[in-house]
Amino acid sequence: MWSDPNVGFHFIAKVIDPVGSITLGPKIGLGESDAKFSEISGLEVDLQTEEILEGGENRFTYQAPSSIKYSPLVLKRGKTNQNSELASWCSRTFENGLIRVELKHIVISLLNEHGLPVNAWICEHAYPKSWKVSTFNSMENNIVFESMEFVYRKFQVIPLL
Repeated sequence: MWSDPNVGFHFIAKVIDPVGSITLGPKIGLGESDAKFSEISGLEVDLQTEEILEGGENRFTYQAPSSIKYSPLVLKRGKTNQNSELASWCSRTFENGLIRVELKHIVISLLNEHGLPVNAWICEHAYPKSWKVSTFNSMENNIVFESMEFVYRKFQVIPLL
């Protein structure tokens, strides 16, 4: 049976501690503002390869797998004046990053029209790598965005029932 492809404009991100269970429904672990973003990117994995020359037969080369590389996860949203646990985590990391880094899991859920997850991924053992606020310009009337970039050990698909 064929089903239509999912649309990518209704999604949430939840940050959870590495211990405990994962709940995927419409309930959100952190504050409501900490789950909604205007853009999420970086769910990418690439199998790195190493070129090997065949001994004795120099006209052949082989590509052998050498490592797996994950792209940084980028969460982007409009900046508000609400208190944010996510922003507090970033702040703590950059203030104490060389002494103590808090690792957390980030769960990305793609939602259907009823707000229920249809696809989900977990980025395991993540920590903030950068935190940017967009440029202020008195000549333009633009929304101020904040962009948070995270590195993580791996991501995987969460099977949904």
